[in-house]
Amino acid sequence: MNDKNATFCDSWSGLTIDDTVSYINSILLATANAPCAIFAFLSNLAVIVTVARNSSLQRPSNILLCSLAFTDFLTAVTAQPMFIVWRLVLPNSKEPCSNQLLIFYLYYISYVFTAGLSFLNVTIMSFDRHYAVSNPLVYMAEASKEGAIKKVTFAGVVWLIFTALNILVLPPFVRGLSISIWGAVFFVAPPINYVRTWLAIVHHNRQVAENVVSSQQLKAVLQREKKVFRDMLLVTMVLFASLVPGMLGSAIMEHLGYYRELALFLPWARTMSLAPSTINPLIYFVRNEYLRNAFKSMVKI
Repeated sequence: MNDKNATFCDSWSGLTIDDTVSYINSILLATANAPCAIFAFLSNLAVIVTVARNSSLQRPSNILLCSLAFTDFLTAVTAQPMFIVWRLVLPNSKEPCSNQLLIFYLYYISYVFTAGLSFLNVTIMSFDRHYAVSNPLVYMAEASKEGAIKKVTFAGVVWLIFTALNILVLPPFVRGLSISIWGAVFFVAPPINYVRTWLAIVHHNRQVAENVVSSQQLKAVLQREKKVFRDMLLVTMVLFASLVPGMLGSAIMEHLGYYRELALFLPWARTMSLAPSTINPLIYFVRNEYLRNAFKSMVKI
């Protein structure tokens, strides 16, 4: 590696040659991410297989959760391994700068696709929850497994095409504008929909308390849909919270400039942004008794 490339790669990665602290930091990052990636791979696969093999679990809401589980599964087999490889390559001063950049871009592409698809999924889920809670009996009559599968498949194809166009075709200005538009949708739509859903829950609770709603079927459907709402809200909160460390790090770098401690922190912020793929399946199994029992029955625990 010549001096020019070394200077560029060192400043870009936050790692200096023969830097023991940075080397240890990269090893710790790889050590922390490896078991998380393995767990995310196995646990999300378990969620998908459990729902696929149990027709009683194949409700529209569970199909949407499976779509998010599939996205987290992709994260575990693409973005997380490439992040680990990238961090392990950085301390190797013999590795050409171009190789470091190639590994980073592979990680970046996979992360943009899976992170964006996660936000697209939770946005779809937020609209689904508002409709389900606002009109529970209509939702029960109209929503179907097939419709949910078509919805998430179409969304996945659209996001794949957008990611490919964004990275390979669009000029920088259009790319930045399109990312800003999608980001605004992803950050605004779910909170608004969940507030609307909460207001619908308050309205229904008032009707139940005043005995306006007397149908036992309606009450049962409302209870189920409200529980699904709380589960999906928790998943959405985890996804949003995972971005906070990275946003804080970027804000600090924007105002104070790039300095050594920040260089050591930012990779951990990236690790936090990958954490939902590990946390989400835990939420599914802990909070969904039917899913948990179906999995135990499947593996004969």
